[in-house]
Amino acid sequence: MKSTLLEAVETRFAEVEEKPLYSIATLVDPRYKDRQVQFFTKSGNLRLATDNLILEWRR
Repeated sequence: MKSTLLEAVETRFAEVEEKPLYSIATLVDPRYKDRQVQFFTKSGNLRLATDNLILEWRR
């Protein structure tokens, strides 16, 4: 049962890290300060989130 639930969660939320709104919100949330690496499963997603934040800030 646990493995089925884990698979469902991973499938449903697989692309959440890549969506700018959610990734930027994670970066600016003070609860996640200095621990962003732990909350992004793919190393490229942290860089993508940082780039999106910079682009949004420059607008």
